[in-house]
Amino acid sequence: MGFPAVAEPVHPALPLPVNRSVSIDPGTGTAAACGFRSVLFLVGDDTYGGLEDYIREVTRAVTAGGARALICFADRPGRRSGLPDRLRDAGLEVRRIELDSHLLRGARANLRNLIRLGRWIQERRIDLVHIHLSRFHVYFLGVLLSRLLQVHRVVLHLVGIEPHRQKRERIGDPAVAWMVDRIVVISRSLQEQVRKVGFRTRRISIIYLGEDLDRFDPEATDGYRVRRELGIPPDAPVVGMVARLHPLKGQETLLRAARRIVVKNPGVRFLLVGSGDAAYGSYLHDLARELGVADHFRFLGHRRDIPDVTAALDISVLPSENEAMGHCLLEAMALGQPVGASRVGE
Repeated sequence: MGFPAVAEPVHPALPLPVNRSVSIDPGTGTAAACGFRSVLFLVGDDTYGGLEDYIREVTRAVTAGGARALICFADRPGRRSGLPDRLRDAGLEVRRIELDSHLLRGARANLRNLIRLGRWIQERRIDLVHIHLSRFHVYFLGVLLSRLLQVHRVVLHLVGIEPHRQKRERIGDPAVAWMVDRIVVISRSLQEQVRKVGFRTRRISIIYLGEDLDRFDPEATDGYRVRRELGIPPDAPVVGMVARLHPLKGQETLLRAARRIVVKNPGVRFLLVGSGDAAYGSYLHDLARELGVADHFRFLGHRRDIPDVTAALDISVLPSENEAMGHCLLEAMALGQPVGASRVGE
């Protein structure tokens, strides 16, 4: 069997050599054991929060398993994310390139950056390219470059599908599905979604997200510290949402629900944790004032102490409009907390 135990292959009898795996188990770092010496993770600038932690942990596991792990971060022109610096601070080897989502307008600049990336792939003798949760232009160009360079294995790891897709994606996704060795998704519902939008291939496997139970151990977290930092009384009910700022995540739904909740429980506090769409964040601040609940909400932005922040909550919520698998809900459940979520995903 070419996949670790956590994988759930859709079709076990696939044309892959038995001594090669194209999936990576964060718990064991199986890349080296399966014959891969150098693994490149190509990630886009839409990586936040729990998914950032996932990249960090998987990369460390690959290194611990004996393979070399490298990260290439694809920024959009004019934007400079702080994620590469945070990953370097964690001791990981990271390169940064820019890729323009406008494939025609940005063709010349994209070509220059793809040549840089190609040289790096060849210099480091990369034999597995793992493209993780990136936007269409990143995974399309990444897959195409990897195939031109004859990289041994190419994996596309999807954690969600945007519901509003452009024509280029509807045309390009079937080609991507044909070029990659494996598409990894994180739930059955996402498996159904990716097939509907054009990834019509038998090479799809489900690998569910896991949690580091040592990090989210109720005995090891300190939610009271976070409450003291924020000036929240120990006995005040606290509802929290840990998610990137994006309309699909449903922060607006929580704000509107809060207006009804505070009428019956004026002592309740709400924490919104996460960074992302700055314009949407400004809209949420304005909406909180408009609804008269601004005094009940704290916008905490990006936090590195998510286990402690989650432990400070009495209930975790995720009212997403579209979700494959809510990472923050798994973290809350690991701490034994009740959760409330919309009926989407898995």
